[in-house]
Amino acid sequence: MLITTRQLESLVRLAQARAKVQLRSVVTADDAKDVIDLMKRSLYQMCTDVETGQIDANRGPCGAGRSKDGRALVHWMRDEIARNDLDPSAPFSHRELVAQLQRWAYSEAKAEKTVAHLNAMGDILTTTGGYKLRATSSVATPAKKRRTDPGV
Repeated sequence: MLITTRQLESLVRLAQARAKVQLRSVVTADDAKDVIDLMKRSLYQMCTDVETGQIDANRGPCGAGRSKDGRALVHWMRDEIARNDLDPSAPFSHRELVAQLQRWAYSEAKAEKTVAHLNAMGDILTTTGGYKLRATSSVATPAKKRRTDPGV
């Protein structure tokens, strides 16, 4: 697997940080080997399909491996926030997300797996009262309405 320039730069910074933690000003070969091992394990974990445990060549650092089900649910959440002028930090209930997937003819088990997978991949985050989308901006918008569970 090829790595990007950004990943290579990250490896350099990690090796430098590891040396600094060891109170050294020079990066050693061991520092480099350890951060390369860390990157390999991270990429392996990222490229492993949670449902099957198999390596999925379509998965990768750019998020290409997110399932079609997951993409659809994330888009639906974004659309709900935009369409109803809602506060993006307000949570969607677990019940609400599973019910939306079931409206798209997903079994309850597949809907549960999809929500769990999105949470494991960091696309949706567990919060008090349910799940919210991963923040794309640190700027809050206090004028937005709060979500209310529609009693799905």
